[in-house]
Amino acid sequence: MKKIFILVFIALFALSMETSYAEEKKPVIGVVLMHGKTGQPENFNSIDSAFKKAGFILIKPEMPWSKGRYIDKTYEDALTEVDQAIDKLRKQGANKIVVGGHSMGGNGALAYAAYRGRIDGLIMLAPGHNPNTNMLRAKFAADVAKAKQLIDGGKGNQNILCADYNEGRNFTREMKANVYYSFFNPDGMASMIKSTGLIKTGIPVLYVAGSIDPLTHSLGRDIYDKLPPHDLSLYTIVQANHFETPSAAVTEIISWLQLIAKQ
Repeated sequence: MKKIFILVFIALFALSMETSYAEEKKPVIGVVLMHGKTGQPENFNSIDSAFKKAGFILIKPEMPWSKGRYIDKTYEDALTEVDQAIDKLRKQGANKIVVGGHSMGGNGALAYAAYRGRIDGLIMLAPGHNPNTNMLRAKFAADVAKAKQLIDGGKGNQNILCADYNEGRNFTREMKANVYYSFFNPDGMASMIKSTGLIKTGIPVLYVAGSIDPLTHSLGRDIYDKLPPHDLSLYTIVQANHFETPSAAVTEIISWLQLIAKQ
């Protein structure tokens, strides 16, 4: 009788361990979603409930290019803030990490995949800020050269008044030379074409373009097609302008994340 009791106990213990292990390995998707240039985390409030209902953990950090911070850190330091957001996701139980963003946030997500890696998926929602395009190279050339000269002279922390551009509007901003150079150098970390070339291993990518967003609609395939292929990668177009793209793409985002969870 004692022997039977022991065998039953061992069997039940083994079953509980298997159940515990299965629960531990159950995919929990954590998403870092970055706002666009001069945007803010609240821009994504309309999609919060959809993420929660689907069981995904969402963190919306305020990035160095937000309306309130614009632009207070180098591009590389901005990626460190994404590292910190990912650490928070893991502490909340996420064991699969997806990094995404809208406009400049999409640019940042792509750069994170290129320069940091270690993610399970990439979301680009109407990605913007393309200093490598011919038009913006010309607009930024003089100030990029001025910033580089200051950096080479050991004066990278000196503030300069420099050219910027957003959604068809030209304006000037004051920022540190090394910060400006890191974001506006056409051959730097903000170059999406350069980032695509640095991603050597295929990861699942969701690229969403707005049908009435000329920039991302026309240039999107150029970026997407240069990324390493993956069975779960998807390029899709939603009926939206640049700013409406994230909210218009909620159904596509949730469906795609559910595929990542099953991978």
